[in-house]
Amino acid sequence: MPGKYESKTVLLTTLSPVHIGAGQLGRNHQQGFITVKDKDYLIDTQKLQALLFETKGLAAVEKFIGQMEGGRLKIENLLKDYNLFSENAVKKIAKGVLPARKGTDFPKSGDHYYIPGSSIKGSIRTAVLFHMLRERLKNNQLKTFVKNEIKKLEKSRDRKKTRESFAKKLVIEHIQKYMPVESIANPDRRPESEGSFKDVFRAVKIKDAMIEEPHLTPDRFGEITDFDPDNKRVIVTTLSRRKVFVPADPGPEKIKLQKGEYIKILQTEYSNDVTIIKRAAPGHKSFRNNRIKKYPAMLCSLRHNKVQHKHTFHDKYETFQGSAFFDVSLDLELMEQFNQNQAYILPFHDVDSLLQLCKTFAAEIWTEEQNYLAEDNGGGDVDLNAIDSFYTKYKGKASLRLGWGSGMLATTVSLLLDEPDRKELRDKAVPATPGTWPLPAPKSRRLLFDKDENNPILPFGWVQLEETGND
Repeated sequence: MPGKYESKTVLLTTLSPVHIGAGQLGRNHQQGFITVKDKDYLIDTQKLQALLFETKGLAAVEKFIGQMEGGRLKIENLLKDYNLFSENAVKKIAKGVLPARKGTDFPKSGDHYYIPGSSIKGSIRTAVLFHMLRERLKNNQLKTFVKNEIKKLEKSRDRKKTRESFAKKLVIEHIQKYMPVESIANPDRRPESEGSFKDVFRAVKIKDAMIEEPHLTPDRFGEITDFDPDNKRVIVTTLSRRKVFVPADPGPEKIKLQKGEYIKILQTEYSNDVTIIKRAAPGHKSFRNNRIKKYPAMLCSLRHNKVQHKHTFHDKYETFQGSAFFDVSLDLELMEQFNQNQAYILPFHDVDSLLQLCKTFAAEIWTEEQNYLAEDNGGGDVDLNAIDSFYTKYKGKASLRLGWGSGMLATTVSLLLDEPDRKELRDKAVPATPGTWPLPAPKSRRLLFDKDENNPILPFGWVQLEETGND
């Protein structure tokens, strides 16, 4: 609906491998799954209701139904409340059991890898938050907030939990402190948690980006290589070097019949031993390079702008390299309601301006990384020349940092503070680890390397975004 809704398709192309932990974004985050002893159980809610009635009575069932209808059901917490959280009890109410996915795996839907829309949206939220926080730095609000939170960290017995609370407060204060005007607000349907109701990102919808792997299905991808006007057809050469044909008049919808165009073949039919493309869609040449590959990873521990030592992770991390499409949609009417009667107007108004905020934020992080690499890094046991070369080669091309290694405290907040405040935040917000204190490396310096190399070759997660038009 013009003026009320905007939707565009965006091409995501990796500049460096992206890792997203399937363990965090797969079964464990869903209400219907419980993990016990490294196994994921899919819960049958009818069996759960029967167990509650049998062991705890009608009041327990009423509580269960109330939480489920209110969208607040957390099965593990409910079982713990009634002392029913055990492997034996969970097995009784489970539909099935599956091996737990490791956090080193990349998310899959069946046999197809994908980038969760929630991961893309989370990174975009961080870029918008950076812009909002930078505006508030002008009157020292952010600096005062950080000082107060650091004092709490120093007194806290559970520093990790306090650090997580720190990050949540930033989001609540700057993204979830909006209130739509009364025409949108509906008190009868307002959730018990005000966060989702006030979150301006209710107006932003992002679909999962499915990852095509042409090397697994080479006959589904091809390039328009020639024209055959005598037979009224266009010749397409698949990645397996087969010749197939598109009727030139009329050709399948949604593809450009131009030499060199790369297409995805959706449906074919046969006529006189000739394969004819019945249905196709636009492809992208960079899909040819799509791959999922496992890399070892390291955490470079830094001290006084010098690499002191490296921590190598035991597991290899499954990463994606290549290109994928995702759809981003904005509810413009809802955004306008959030903008009314607010002391601070949203920093984006359409998809173009939203993606520009991402690019601006990416450039800030990029500059910070290059400035670090420009320092004298001698005296350590890690050679960062390959990382330096990467940041020089692709400068100005990044739109977003995605997935593992893009933590908020390490980037969004730290970039806005001067060096003394940044150092205090880093040293006191990062929790102690047995045998190493502190771990002075922010998450953004988690790096990957090849098995035959001793030194890192690439950073994680840099991607480029390019609009491809309306959905």
